Order: sequence, then structure tokens, then C-alpha cells
Amino acid sequence: MKSLEPTDAAAMSVVVKGLKTKSDKIRALAKAGYARADIARFLDIRYQHVRNVLVHAKESAAAYEIEAPLPQGLWITVTADGRLILPAEYRRLLIVAEGGPVYLELEDGTLRMKSKERALKDLQEFVASYTRGKGSMVDALIAERRTEAAREDRGE
Repeated sequence: MKSLEPTDAAAMSVVVKGLKTKSDKIRALAKAGYARADIARFLDIRYQHVRNVLVHAKESAAAYEIEAPLPQGLWITVTADGRLILPAEYRRLLIVAEGGPVYLELEDGTLRMKSKERALKDLQEFVASYTRGKGSMVDALIAERRTEAAREDRGE
């Protein structure tokens, strides 16, 4: 059975912090984008349990709301030493553990903060936009290495 990476388990722990029931933890982890199998491994429960909770959650979404939506904007204070205090709900939604990494972008006087996972996904999409239709970069690298090896074998 595939095990979770320590960083994944740490991030998942942040998401479920303060939640008491397994069902609440399952719903919160699913909302944070984790796969059912990963949720089952993390909570040490059967996959079917996770599935049942999520299927039931969809059926009763109108009756059971996990949390109120967050405001689109928020004023926070910069401390004397330059630190920003990010509210716990935002840290939980960004899946940022205490001391965990976040990515900051500054563009035209606007500071944007992204979780490590979101920044990585954005970077992958950016690279993919330049490589679409050109085949696999891995396959191209392997072909290039084979060509170089053949050249070396011929003594060139």
C-alpha cells in the first residue's frame, strides 16, 4: 500500500486541526482537494468509509454546510518586525502548517500569496503552455541521451 509523504501528512494535519469527528475531517480534507484514497490512508480508515461520507455529504449539502464563505478581502496588521499574521482559517484553506512555506508574488503594487501546491500547479501549467504539441520532455531527453551515447560508442 502506498504511504503518505511526511509533508502531505503534515499539511493534512493542519486541515483537520480542531475537527472532532472523522466525518468532519473527511469532508474538510476532500474540500481541500485530497484524493479519497489519501484521506483513507491518513485517517487510517477504509476507502469505503470515506466514499460513503462524501456521497452522503453531496446529497445533504444544502442541509449541512461545513463553514461560512470567507470574505474576499481582509485587513491584517504588519507587526513592528515586519511579520504578517495570517488568520487560522486562511492558513487552513491554504494548507499551510506552522512554519510552512508560502509563495509571494508582487505585481503592480499587489501582493499575492499562494500555497506551495498552488504555486507548483501554476508553474506546471506555465511550462506546459510552452511544451504543448511538442511531445513529452522526458521522452525528448531520453532520445537525446541515447543519441549522445550512440555517438560516443561510434567514437565521435
